[in-house]
Amino acid sequence: MSREISSRSRELLQRLQRQDHTDYLILQELAKHIDDPENHDVLERIAEERHARHEKWREITGEETEPNRPRVRLYALLAHVLGLTFAVKYMERDEERAHAIYEAVQDEVPEAERIVEEEEAHELELVDMLDEERLHYTSSIVLGLVEGIVNLIGHLSGLTLALRDTQMIGLTGLITGLAASFALLSSEYLSIETGENEQEPGKASLYSGGSSVLALVLLLLPFWFTENYFVAIAGSLGIAILMIAALSYYLSVTRELHFGRRFARMGGISLGVAALSFVVGIVVHEALGPNL
Repeated sequence: MSREISSRSRELLQRLQRQDHTDYLILQELAKHIDDPENHDVLERIAEERHARHEKWREITGEETEPNRPRVRLYALLAHVLGLTFAVKYMERDEERAHAIYEAVQDEVPEAERIVEEEEAHELELVDMLDEERLHYTSSIVLGLVEGIVNLIGHLSGLTLALRDTQMIGLTGLITGLAASFALLSSEYLSIETGENEQEPGKASLYSGGSSVLALVLLLLPFWFTENYFVAIAGSLGIAILMIAALSYYLSVTRELHFGRRFARMGGISLGVAALSFVVGIVVHEALGPNL
C-alpha cells in the first residue's frame, strides 16, 4: 500500500525505484556471462539487494517503474570492453548522486537514507570480493601504456624538429617504438619470473608489451595521415593526453584513486618529456641540419 507523501517526494523516490530496478537487471545480465562461480555469486547477491530495495520503494510509492533498457545495454558493453569490476564500480558511483534525493525526502520518508546506507555498506563489501584477472595485471598494463606514451611522445617530439618529414618520423618512430615494446616485454617477463610476484610472467609481459604497442599505433596515426609535421605532433600530443585521461579515469574507478592528481602527474611528465625533446630536436637540427 502506498504512503501519503507529496507528489515531489513520490517523483524523487520513483527515480530511486527506477534506478534500482535498472541496476538489478544490469547485474542479472552481467551474471549470465560470468563463468567464475564466485564472481557470479557476488553479482547475484548484489542484484538481489538492489531488487529488495526496489521493492521497498515500490511499497512506498505504490507504483511500478519501467527500467532504463538502454542503460542495461550500455553496462553490458562496458563490462565487455573495460571489465566487470569497472562496470560494477562505475554503477556504484551513481549511489553518491542519490544522496541529494535522500535529503529532499527525509522529512516524509525518514527511513530512506537508513535503508540505503545499510545496504550500500554491504554492497561495497561484496564489490570488493570481485576477482577479475585483468586487475591482477593492472600494473603491467599501466607500465606498458605509460612507457609507450612517455617514451614515444618524447621520441616523436625530438624527431619532429630534427627531421621535419612526417613519413620519415613515422617510419623511425615505428621501428624504435616496436623495439622498445619488445624490450619492455622481455624485461617484464624476466622481472616477474625472478621476483616473488604472484603474476604469471607470460601474461604480465603480454599485457605490458601489448599495451605499449597499442600506445605506439595510436600515437603514430597522425604522422600517417598528414604531411604537416606540426599538425602531426600536435595530433600525437592530443592523443597522448586523451590516453592518459582514459587510463587515469579507469584507475580512479577500479582502484578508487584520485583522478585529478593521477592525470596531472602523468600528463605533466609526458608534456615535460615532450618539451625537453623539442629542445633537443631544435639543437640537433641546427647543429646537423645541413647533413640530415
